[in-house]
Amino acid sequence: MKHLIAYNSVIFALLLSTFYVAQTHAGINQSATLIEPAVTWSKDADSDLIDTARKLISRNAIRTAVTELFFHQDIGISDRWVKRRVKHILFLPDSQAINDYGTEIIYFNKNTERIKLNTVAAINASSNVQKMHPESLKILDSDSYNTFSDSKKIVLAVPGLEPTSMMLIDYEVIQDRHLIEMGYADFIGIKHTYEREDFSVSVHWEKGNDIDWDVSGDDVQCVQTTINALHCEAASIPALVSDKVVYWSDVLARLVVADKTSWEQAVNYSLKHFAKANEGGEEVNQLIAQLTQENDSTEQKIEKIYQFVARNIRYASFSEYGHTITPHTFNDVIKNKYGDCKDKSALLVAILNQLGVKAYPVLVATQRKRISKVQLPALSYFNHMVVCFEYKNTKYCLDPTDYYTDWKTTSDWIQGKVALELIKGTNNLVTIDSAEYRWDLQTVTDIEFNNKGGQIEKNRKEFNGEYASSMRSFLSNKNEQERDNWLVDDYQKNVSEAVSPDFEIHKLDAMQKKLVTTFEVEHQPFVALNENLIYTENDAWINSELSNSMINNKHYGYWFTGLKVKSKYLIDIGSAWKLQTVGAELELVNKFGAMYRYIKSLNKQKLEYNTLLKIPAQYVEVEDIPMFNQFIKNLKAQTQLQLTANVER
Repeated sequence: MKHLIAYNSVIFALLLSTFYVAQTHAGINQSATLIEPAVTWSKDADSDLIDTARKLISRNAIRTAVTELFFHQDIGISDRWVKRRVKHILFLPDSQAINDYGTEIIYFNKNTERIKLNTVAAINASSNVQKMHPESLKILDSDSYNTFSDSKKIVLAVPGLEPTSMMLIDYEVIQDRHLIEMGYADFIGIKHTYEREDFSVSVHWEKGNDIDWDVSGDDVQCVQTTINALHCEAASIPALVSDKVVYWSDVLARLVVADKTSWEQAVNYSLKHFAKANEGGEEVNQLIAQLTQENDSTEQKIEKIYQFVARNIRYASFSEYGHTITPHTFNDVIKNKYGDCKDKSALLVAILNQLGVKAYPVLVATQRKRISKVQLPALSYFNHMVVCFEYKNTKYCLDPTDYYTDWKTTSDWIQGKVALELIKGTNNLVTIDSAEYRWDLQTVTDIEFNNKGGQIEKNRKEFNGEYASSMRSFLSNKNEQERDNWLVDDYQKNVSEAVSPDFEIHKLDAMQKKLVTTFEVEHQPFVALNENLIYTENDAWINSELSNSMINNKHYGYWFTGLKVKSKYLIDIGSAWKLQTVGAELELVNKFGAMYRYIKSLNKQKLEYNTLLKIPAQYVEVEDIPMFNQFIKNLKAQTQLQLTANVER
């Protein structure tokens, strides 16, 4: 499996959209077509954007790249409402551009937002306009598993687009500040995957509103024109340089406008809402009695409780109004046996506290690793909640939405992520602890030559910690035949296509720190017993892990998550030969990591090769990536195990 961080590196719609958390059923002009309760379509489309686009047609003749010709956003903030108007025009030079960018996506929460679509249209080089009809609009669920988001997306497949045409989008969002649980915040992306021209954002707020703002990067110039108004603009913003794997939220420049607050105030506010779940103490005690025994150790109780909350309280996102950050009550969660991350976390905190373990909730920003890139205190950065506590001088963080990871291992997808610990008095951010080696594998391969010149090969692979969790998740989501096929394919890709081993997976369904696979297979004769033996065996599993460790980024640094492999090969040449040479031992050390090999002669016909590979978790700067990859190649070149033996006379 490729050693990539659990992050989708190219979801630009997610990273560059502005997210709103609010609800209103007022303020929309009644001259509109109702699509659904949260979305309307203007019957009297504003022609200003079309007029603007027509004036730009003459400038498009020499363009060859996708370009946003116009982006204007106006934000008005009052005591009650936040009103936004977004207009943009995108030039699409060819069919590929139309395929890539010809569908606009607007994310929204149908319970907390109101959207009005004014103009969705295409205009070609001849100035002909084709508008989208309301019945063509689609509203779909967005993928928000593991997060406390109940967002949907409006999909606007703009009709009539052709090479050198322009896509026109004009819409409004209205938000009721009285109903915002997480506080007001706008995050406006500055760079995109294409060049942007005529970029403008204007914000104005009524007196009495305490608003803060910050802009990162140097592409946009912002000026607070009055005590309650802000204007940002840029004539031209170069296109974002893409790459294979990047935490875009740590890289992209943004304009952030938010309620002025501190992290301590945000913590106290969150704890007040978190406490609302504290209903159902008797049910919690009954649950503890049901799941544990009196003579269980504390660790056994933690394990049983965590497995129950992770696996028996199924994940379901119910972030309806009033429950964006407020968990549902323990009564509801236990009775319904479902909840989202904050519901499951609240229940787990309550149970652990009853057991005498001082647990606390932690908000996690799953797309951020750098605290320095968080511009202002705002709860809207966070989209997930987990539970942390200290036990026997060790800190543990449990993600109750993860039903593949044991409680002593931190779920890999939250490791290293920016977090806010909901402990009274906290006034700073932290990052979730990361493992030194996220990919931890021990493998033992036993090869014995038989009296026909063939081999019996036995193998045991033990995946540990995060690697065990990752493999358990991967294999559990396949049926038995699919699992067998994948394991055989993996063997044939890395070892030999000549045989198809029968694999056994041990305790796949258990939430344990280790996952073990084993196999035994016979290889047909391939050497003559009456000739001297010159034999090379590739350490296939170390070679495979190294292949998966190559970094493909060209423009940005890379978070390497750590690899450790202990590999033992036992090679028994049998009675037909006598060992002569056994290859070289290794000690290869580099600033990125190291590989060691030690060889032990067990008797005149049996050798033990022990190889240890250690590349700890680290951030590899972009200028160091070629050196890192060369280091990996150098290690791969040393994965062969060699021996010679003479015919036994």
